[in-house]
Amino acid sequence: APGQHFRREIDAAVAGRFRTDQAASVLQRLAGQNARVFVDQLLEIGNSLIAVRFAYQFLFFNAAGEEVGWRGFAFPRLQARTSPLVASLIVGIFWAPWHFFLWQSEGAPVDTLSFWVNNGGAILISSLITGWFYNRSRGSILVAGVIHAAGNTTARVLPIMEWFGYGYIILLGGVALGMILVDHMWKKLPQDHPAVIFTPATA
Repeated sequence: APGQHFRREIDAAVAGRFRTDQAASVLQRLAGQNARVFVDQLLEIGNSLIAVRFAYQFLFFNAAGEEVGWRGFAFPRLQARTSPLVASLIVGIFWAPWHFFLWQSEGAPVDTLSFWVNNGGAILISSLITGWFYNRSRGSILVAGVIHAAGNTTARVLPIMEWFGYGYIILLGGVALGMILVDHMWKKLPQDHPAVIFTPATA
């Protein structure tokens, strides 16, 4: 599909940014300090490509697509019945299999338990963090879309640095735990909170 082809092109271009530092050390030894200037220019191009990926994620998938359903519709209605913590976990449980066909088309090992443990855990953490920002912004889908797109862009960049992958997930888990403790996310929000939507079924 054209969208998937464009996505692969962006991934390949962003990946090139992290190879330039290794190339720099070789080029510097071969060609002197001028090689560093050349590599710096390549890094600038890489940074702009990261911005392109963020805009692509934000406009076509996250704010304009998924977050309208997850945080715009499901999450505030769940919060009318339960706490932000439980609502975030429920959204996360459905959010993970939502990506099945995308992951399958990308060749991910979707038939392995380890894949679902790793990616499911990461999505549960992301759901908690995005839900926290949604509530803190008093129900802004725009804010949720920015956080979602930033997370997706980062996740596409960091796997190139394989040694940092698990550290990143642990870091996110620590951030999510801090958010839970600071905001007492196990407690229900007031009924008049802008991020809570009551319907006849929940009234």
